[in-house]
Amino acid sequence: MPTAIHQKTAFANFDKTYAIDHETLTVLRRVEVLQKKVPAADWKAYKKWMDATVNEGEPFIQLTTTDAKSGEKGPPKAGTNNAEAARLVKEGIEEIQRGEVNKAEKTLAEARGSTRSRPGCGAPMVICSSSGGDGTRQWRGYRKELELYPDTYWVYGAMSQAQVNGGHFAAAVETMLSLLKLTPTNDAVAKLLVGMLMGRGEYAQALPVLDALVVRLPEDADVRAQLGIAQMKTGKITEGKATLVAALPNANDSEILNSGSYELADAGIELEAAEKSGRKAVDLLTAESADWTPGQSIRLQPAKQQVMVAAWDTLGWAIYKEGRVDEAEGYIRAAWLNGQQPEEGLHLGEIQEKQGHDEAALKVYEMAVENLRHDMSKDSTKKLDPVAEKLHERVDALRKKGTKSGRIDAKAGLQKLRTLPVGRSAGRSGFVEYAFVLSGGRAVELQKGMTQGTELADGDAMVRKADLGGRTPPGSSARLLRKGTLNCHSAECEFIVHP
Repeated sequence: MPTAIHQKTAFANFDKTYAIDHETLTVLRRVEVLQKKVPAADWKAYKKWMDATVNEGEPFIQLTTTDAKSGEKGPPKAGTNNAEAARLVKEGIEEIQRGEVNKAEKTLAEARGSTRSRPGCGAPMVICSSSGGDGTRQWRGYRKELELYPDTYWVYGAMSQAQVNGGHFAAAVETMLSLLKLTPTNDAVAKLLVGMLMGRGEYAQALPVLDALVVRLPEDADVRAQLGIAQMKTGKITEGKATLVAALPNANDSEILNSGSYELADAGIELEAAEKSGRKAVDLLTAESADWTPGQSIRLQPAKQQVMVAAWDTLGWAIYKEGRVDEAEGYIRAAWLNGQQPEEGLHLGEIQEKQGHDEAALKVYEMAVENLRHDMSKDSTKKLDPVAEKLHERVDALRKKGTKSGRIDAKAGLQKLRTLPVGRSAGRSGFVEYAFVLSGGRAVELQKGMTQGTELADGDAMVRKADLGGRTPPGSSARLLRKGTLNCHSAECEFIVHP
């Protein structure tokens, strides 16, 4: 193992030691700050301390074995220390950090040769490939590592992620299936695979994995709920209904609660259970949103916000199916105004038709179809899904009744939804970008970004008075992190909420 580091100075102490516990190598670091500021006169001592503790990075660690069998396809005997490989790996990583990717690749290839193809030596090459922006090269680097050492389990997860990042989803699934075969009782791997499959709509492929998980984890309500969702999605309605009704009351994952609730609501079955689960998902995410503030890096916050908006739509849909049309509208309208997703538009349009507002419904349907066209223009192979087919059916049915949606076309209608008048420009011309919290129908906790043109001294005040009503459900304390642009031109100032 590397030699422990103990650096003591008047301004800070640093200790780094290494320990092996079974098959795990642990690095223990301890930093004690004695002075918050270091006098300029002591900069040489500070630099020496930094070089010894941080700037040198992590050392090359040579794997060794006490087994008699070693050599080309195994680590060397204990006591071996390849100083040349250590130097080359360090040099290669420094070249990556400087952006010299091609040079680093050659250096790391030399390091790999000097270590005679031992486990883990492919990892620096993969770092180099990923730094070059070539996802295919990255996961092929992992594949070479696995060809030599198929039991290096961590490589499978890294390779799978690289394949997903490069758009090779089928290959990523095969990689995780290979790992699951090697570790059939690894619940974490099985759950990761289920998430990948269900996220891509491969519910039939997820079913056998979920069946095995439920046997091993009979008390895991989230896993049982996922099984119910997959059963519903594959046409096993009776089994799916029973599984969801039993599992959802004890489930705690907001995304799973939302998905399970939607399956029941959309099928028009067990609506009370659907409403309870949808409301639980909304409440969990609303409570979590209390900590969301602009500029703060919160892990998974964007994804959770998307789930919260989707959960508003789900809860509203369950309430609508129960016959409480006006109450449902508040939830579904909030989801539509934030996301303008086709399914949210379909639901809002159906509610408006039910209320007798055919013209408003047609406008929403047409805007949802316009967004659908935008999505399909990015993927020419994409086929119409059931939501798209229903949207087209409703548009055709209303037009046959003679309903007209007005003079504004759908694209302009979408832009109008996002553009809010906030005052007169008084001859000023310029814009300011903002990140903000949307709460209670107003923009609060503003954070300015890029500006251009005339200084807008009263910009914050104009943004704060923008009417963002309807973008959260009535009475909701939810906080959304949004972005927008204050744009003053001609005679008007407008606040444009970004999609």
